[in-house]
Parts: sequence; C-alpha cells; structure tokens
Amino acid sequence: MKPFRFQEFDLYQQNSLLKAGTDSMLLGAFTDAPCGTEQVLDIGTGTGILALICAQKYLHAQVTAIEPDEGSCSDAERNFRISKWNGRLHLQQTDLQSFVPKCKFDLIISNPPYYENGLFDPSDQRSSAKHAAYLPLPFLFDRVRELIDSRGRFEVILPTAGSMQALTLAEKNELFLVGDISLLSKAGKEPVRKILHFSPEQKETSRQQLVIRGEDDQYTEEYLLRTKHLHRFT
Repeated sequence: MKPFRFQEFDLYQQNSLLKAGTDSMLLGAFTDAPCGTEQVLDIGTGTGILALICAQKYLHAQVTAIEPDEGSCSDAERNFRISKWNGRLHLQQTDLQSFVPKCKFDLIISNPPYYENGLFDPSDQRSSAKHAAYLPLPFLFDRVRELIDSRGRFEVILPTAGSMQALTLAEKNELFLVGDISLLSKAGKEPVRKILHFSPEQKETSRQQLVIRGEDDQYTEEYLLRTKHLHRFT
C-alpha cells in the first residue's frame, strides 16, 4: 500500500484500525502551542499523524506519542522512523490509564474516540477504536490536568454535540477555554466539529470558523491556506 503523502512526511497506515482523516489534519493545522514549547504529548496517536505535524511545526520539541493498538503502533513506528524528525519522536504502546510520564507537557493534543451515544459492537475493532468507552472524556480531562504544564495548552477536536460536556469538564479541572474553532463541512451548515484549546492560564478566548468545502464540493481557499504547509497537492 502506498503512503499518504504530506509535504514533509509520508504516512503509512495499512495496519491501523483508523486511517488519518480531515479531523487530525485540521487539529494539527490549528495547533497553537506556547512559545518555547519543548515537550508535546499526543494521546492516541494512531498512525502518528498529529505527532508528526507537531514535530514539523515545533522544531525544538520532544514529541511523545502514546497508542494502545498494536497495529496502529506498527504504522506509527515506521512513520516516525522514516521521518526527518525521528530523533525527537518517542512512541509508547500504552493507553492513557497506564502512561507514566517523565515530565509535564507544554502541549497536549488529542483526536479522541467518540460515538459516546452511538451504537457500538465491542467485537468491531474499528468501532472500538472510536468509542468513547475506551477513553471517556471525564478521564481524559482529569488526566490532562495532571500532565499539563502550568502554562501549557490542551487541544482537542470533538463532535459539536460533545463540546458542551468538554467545557463543563474543563471548568471542573480549572482549564480555561482560550480557543474555539467551529468546523463547517459546507457554508450554511451547522458546525460538525469543534477544535477547543484549553489552558491552566485564564486568557481571552479566540473564536474562529472554517468552512471545509464549497458548493462545488471542492476545498475552500481558506481550508487550502490553513493546511498548505501539510498537504501535498498534485
């Protein structure tokens, strides 16, 4: 299987339960780490796309990526090894429950499982990878609060319907909303996803909106501009 090609790295994903998609692309594109970021944590890295994007964007950062699925780890290990940033990418096959950190993190990023209220067959590995039972939002926010530096950022992408729960959990854990990006599949439609940025430091909240595709079903200029440093359009 040929890799999915980005401008500065290739992504092999034949063994992963879930392939890289627009969600991870946009979360990576909108990542806004604190100045001088040195330690990054990618929770549930899958094929490693978000970890690779962070390594590309933050040239002095050490990027730790955790992932419980063996097949996904196999892909991520290959993708990290062949990248130009392999010395700064550190993969651990573990879940967040078992993860033992060596430091606090300036940036924590995650494209977590969802389908919390959807139909779920535990025997279906693909559904298992996406189902919120495997990384419940309350546990995710509790653990992030333990792992984040006092001036750090936690950045996450969620279905719009789940964003209100995230705001409640953030408040409980004294994480303040500093960025809110609404993602619309097309102009005039309701947002399908939210990218939320949180910090232990209270700051003014930045609010943005991005339309992904136009009426002609092609990517909008705004989307192409935002992701131009990632995509390799041929």
